[in-house]
Amino acid sequence: MGKKRVRILFSALLMVTLLLSACSNNNGGNASPESTSGSVESSTTSASASPSASPSESASAEPAEPIKISWHGNFQTELDADGTIEQEIEKQFNVDIEFINAKNDKLPLLASSNDMPDVMRLPDPKDVTEYAKAGLLLELPQELLQEKTPSIYQAVNEVNPDLWGLSNYDGKNYAIPQYIKYITWDTAMKWRKDILDQVGIAKTPTTIEEFDAAFKAVKDKEKDIIKATNPTLKKLQMFTGTDIAFAWNQFTWLFGAYGSMPGTWQLDGNGAVVRGELLPGTKDALAKLREWYDAGYIDPAFVTDKGEQFTSKWEKGQYLVNGSNGFISDAVPLKPGEPEKPTDVNLKKNVPSALFAWEKAPAGPSGQQGFWSWGPRQNFFAMSARLKDDPAKMEKVLQMIEAIASNEQQWLTAAYGIEGTSFKLGDNGLPQFIKPYDDVKTAEGKKMGAMGAGGPFAPFANIEVTNKFTDPDIATTWTQLTTDKPDALFGLPLPSSSELDQRNQEKWTDTMIKVISGEKPLEYYDDYVKWFNDNGGSKWTQEANDLYNSQFKK
Repeated sequence: MGKKRVRILFSALLMVTLLLSACSNNNGGNASPESTSGSVESSTTSASASPSASPSESASAEPAEPIKISWHGNFQTELDADGTIEQEIEKQFNVDIEFINAKNDKLPLLASSNDMPDVMRLPDPKDVTEYAKAGLLLELPQELLQEKTPSIYQAVNEVNPDLWGLSNYDGKNYAIPQYIKYITWDTAMKWRKDILDQVGIAKTPTTIEEFDAAFKAVKDKEKDIIKATNPTLKKLQMFTGTDIAFAWNQFTWLFGAYGSMPGTWQLDGNGAVVRGELLPGTKDALAKLREWYDAGYIDPAFVTDKGEQFTSKWEKGQYLVNGSNGFISDAVPLKPGEPEKPTDVNLKKNVPSALFAWEKAPAGPSGQQGFWSWGPRQNFFAMSARLKDDPAKMEKVLQMIEAIASNEQQWLTAAYGIEGTSFKLGDNGLPQFIKPYDDVKTAEGKKMGAMGAGGPFAPFANIEVTNKFTDPDIATTWTQLTTDKPDALFGLPLPSSSELDQRNQEKWTDTMIKVISGEKPLEYYDDYVKWFNDNGGSKWTQEANDLYNSQFKK
């Protein structure tokens, strides 16, 4: 079923649900939410009474019979109900779990029958908003979470407190944003160190000024470098772009150096939200790209090349620097016996002398730098509004996620399963899956239910647990290289987005290509700004500021 039809069905089902809610007091709750995502942290167990509706002492006492909880913790691969990890969790916490396999398009169907799970994972902020509007989610005030799940609350705030803006709707919080501390798919600059060595540049460039010097030095010795590296090359270019129609592929490291980031909402010098395309540095970045294009530094095929074309050219040794798909995870030093990345192996077949150096995105004239980033947001942990009338169950769920997040042995069990069966601790102390449990699609994997960090029963890990079970090389490399510059609104939809987002992206991309390639003068950018303002951009910008002020502004 197409996304549009699913969304229409979703809206219709939610209307039905609202009518059902009006006729039933099983579904009590508050009105609406907006949410974010992430997943990697939690802390100490809480042992006190209850949520919003101050429960009685008897409600907080440990029940003689296990508390029954319907638990939807995954919307991707189906797991076996009553799996091994589920059974372990049941024994540890004296609960009876009914595991619900439901992809995101099935949850609206459960909502329409007034049968939402007690615990649910939601993939996107708009899902939190829509379910909260329909009265289906339990309000989770931050004050309550700070009391009952202190280490999870602390971890969210340490990773990025703005994540709470994603789970907020109409001034109330309806979910716990999952988070990720080390975003290994952030991007960095991967340089051909062997080429820099040939032109006498010992220090990897870190500023636009140093880029200029390096590009000129390499261009001046282009023929000699080709002869020494791969004589079959016809050209040696400094860099290129791939799949340029998408904002995250559009030389974001260069725009970031000028304080811009087209394709996102950013804060200007006055703290107002503005499109990155309209920030003052955008025109300066275009001027620099035009200068580099005229100097022959940029591959003209950046307009049409896709990932496959880029990879082929990179592996032949055609580019000095990779700012297109140099993921920070690729910069992590190899462990003993670990094979090189296939693209590095292929390049070295063509250029045996190839060496690499990794660096941050360059700093611009004012010291600014940044790469496009999706940010630390992941999914969302929410509970059914029914639990407003069942404070003991709500308390038990909060106790469970906090205990698992803050106790390393409980977290290992919830995330990886049984030590010695589904996982082992390596020499570095990090958990490693044992075959066949490394593939959750196998019969054994489905039965175990182990999905690692962020899995159905380990949605969070506190900062201490996260740090203990994160490869220190990953943590160090990410800290050294990241210059992430995410959207100020984390990509939340706005009322005008459905009408303007795609149109604006196409208009901006056309403008950028024509200015860089010299088909149009730099002033053509001013025509784009006028087009933006004349075609609903002002209203769109006001919507962005209203959302930011209501959900993110301190």
